[in-house]
Amino acid sequence: MGLAHSPNGPVSTKGRLSVFTPSSRPPAFRLTERDIAAIEAVYTYRFLTALQLHRLCFSGKETARRYTEHRLKCLFHAGYLGRMPKPSLRLGAPLAVYCLEQKGRDLLADRAGVAKREIVWEKWDNQKSLFFLEHTLALNELRINLSLALPMQGHTLLRYLDEQALRSQTFKQVVDDPLGGGAKIPLVPDGFCQLQLRDNRKLAICLELDRATEDMKQFKRKIRGYIVLWESGLYLRTYQTHSLTVLTVVSGRNPAHAGVRCGVLKEWTEAERRVAHEDTFSDLFWFTTLSQATPQQILTHPIWSVAGSDSLHQLIE
Repeated sequence: MGLAHSPNGPVSTKGRLSVFTPSSRPPAFRLTERDIAAIEAVYTYRFLTALQLHRLCFSGKETARRYTEHRLKCLFHAGYLGRMPKPSLRLGAPLAVYCLEQKGRDLLADRAGVAKREIVWEKWDNQKSLFFLEHTLALNELRINLSLALPMQGHTLLRYLDEQALRSQTFKQVVDDPLGGGAKIPLVPDGFCQLQLRDNRKLAICLELDRATEDMKQFKRKIRGYIVLWESGLYLRTYQTHSLTVLTVVSGRNPAHAGVRCGVLKEWTEAERRVAHEDTFSDLFWFTTLSQATPQQILTHPIWSVAGSDSLHQLIE
C-alpha cells in the first residue's frame, strides 16, 4: 500500500483510510475508569467519533466535551487507541474517528484474564474503506441511541450481534427466492438485538441501516429474503426467538431527503405482497429516519411507518 507522510504519521494513498501513528508519545499517564470504558466501547463498536464516545462514556463530566477530547488525545498518544481522519465535504479539519490499537487490546485481555488472542482484533481491522466507515458510524449512532433509550424506559438489552457475527455460519442464511428460477438470497442483517421489556415481554429486532445505496431491485430482493425467513419459521432456529421485527432506518445529512427515501422503501416493501401471506404485512417491516430515532423517541414515540399501515406507530406500546 502506498503511503504519504504527514506530521501525524503515514496516511494511505490507495483509497483506504489509514490510522495515524503518533511520532512521539508523552510519558505514561494514569488510566481512569472512563478511559477504560472508552477503550471497551471502541472495541465493542469498532469505530467511534469523539462525540459518540462522549455520549457513551464521558457525558457526566463538567465541561465534558473538552474533557472527552483531552482524554481521547491522551489515549491516542499513549497507544491505546488509534485515530483516523474521516474526510468531509465541510470546511475545517476532518472528523477524527477512533479505533482500537494493540496496547488497548492487551489491556482488555489483561482485565478479562484471557489470552490476547481471545480479544478478536488485528491491526488490519483498522484499514477500512470510507464507504464501510460511513456505514459503520451511522449504524453505531443508531445502536447508541437504542442503548441509551432502553434504561430510560426500564428495558434491558439481552444481546446484540453485529454484522461480523451475523456473517458467521451460525447466523448467516441463504434462502430460496420466492420468485423462483433457482435464485438464492443471502440474508445478513446489519445488526440483531433482543430486548427484554419491563413487563417481561421480549422483542427481537433485525436492524437495517439504509444510506440510499441500494436500488429497487436489491432492496426488494432483501425484503423477499426476510419474508421467507419469517413465513418458513427459519428465524426461530436462526435467532432463537419467537418474535421478529425488521427495522429499517434511513440515514442522511438532509432529514427531508431521508424522509422521502423512507417512504419509497415502504412502497417497495409493500409491492412484495405478491409473494407473502397477508398477515406478514401486519407488523413485520418498520421504517424511520436516523434523525427521528433519538434516545427520547426511538421506543415510545410514533415515528415508525409500518408496511401495510397508513398510520405512524411507536415501537413499544
